[in-house]
Amino acid sequence: MLFHDLCARVRMRLNDYVLVVADDDLEVLAAYVAMLEPRGFTVHTCSDGREAIELCRVFKPGVVVLDLVMPGLDGFATARHLQAETELADIRRVAVTAFTDERSSARAWEAGFHEFLPKPVPLSMLLAMVRPTRDMRGIIDKVP
Repeated sequence: MLFHDLCARVRMRLNDYVLVVADDDLEVLAAYVAMLEPRGFTVHTCSDGREAIELCRVFKPGVVVLDLVMPGLDGFATARHLQAETELADIRRVAVTAFTDERSSARAWEAGFHEFLPKPVPLSMLLAMVRPTRDMRGIIDKVP
């Protein structure tokens, strides 16, 4: 395995620990940071969908957590945009909302979300949604 290839694969796996969180409530954003950063995640926050897309382009997170109801570009439109953009389509999309009715849930799935969580999000559920599905050992073990 070439060193360059190894570095690219390690960087890809480390991005699993990078999150973008978009919510128009600053207290909610602070809560995400307080819950996730001590557990080893890097959390980039913003308050609208357009900024979430830009942060995703820059940081290539493993997960993006989107509030469904935000001013400007809402979570539904943001998820559709991420899904349509080739370089961002693989980012895991998690919807969070205070509206847990069937219609909101169905719209979230149609918009391309992978997960749908109620607000306030219990820490255990949030961690289950954002934990990397792979670990670094699979790569590191292959280093000659």
